[in-house]
Amino acid sequence: MRLYKNGREIKTDSSYAVMYAVCIYLIYMRDKPARVFIAIGITEKLQAEILEWEKDWQVLPVRWQSGKNLHITLIPPWHESDPDTVMRLLKNSSGRLAPFEIEFTSVRFGPSPEHPRLIWTEGKPNQEILALKQMVEKATGHKSEYSKVGEEWRMHITLAKFNEQDFPTFTIKKLDQAVSWKQEVNHVHLMESHEDASGTDYTLLEEVSI
Repeated sequence: MRLYKNGREIKTDSSYAVMYAVCIYLIYMRDKPARVFIAIGITEKLQAEILEWEKDWQVLPVRWQSGKNLHITLIPPWHESDPDTVMRLLKNSSGRLAPFEIEFTSVRFGPSPEHPRLIWTEGKPNQEILALKQMVEKATGHKSEYSKVGEEWRMHITLAKFNEQDFPTFTIKKLDQAVSWKQEVNHVHLMESHEDASGTDYTLLEEVSI
């Protein structure tokens, strides 16, 4: 590796070059905005129910989400240079709502029959979760943007992902199974999304009571 300063090559050994490259990378990562979003975490009980259901569908060539990555997105990802401020805003808005229960009633291909690229479970959002969503949108200054004017927010958990172009090879092309998966909501999570060659992973940055 060759290093340059003021247009002139710096003579150095390989170990110094590696250390220099690592330092530059760490500085870059430090200054790079985080890709964050607001979500509701899934309880261990519901994670277990979902993972048990998935055992009967392993024939599908999809990328199943790990239990820790299951979540309900309230505000989709945005690039944030100051996650600490978002944490503070969420904490300042906590304590305003009572815990409540939500229910998921079906598992389908999503987001639409015309463009399947997910397996997700859906449920009808109740007034409590809509109030929670509105509260965190107001607190953070970020909100969901729907693909169509007037489209309602769809409460869902993504169970698996796949490439849309692979769908014609699926042996199962219709999926509409009834379920009854419930959980209590008493916290929201500030999450960070990480992309790499193996897919997407999520890190919990902060848990805030509602």
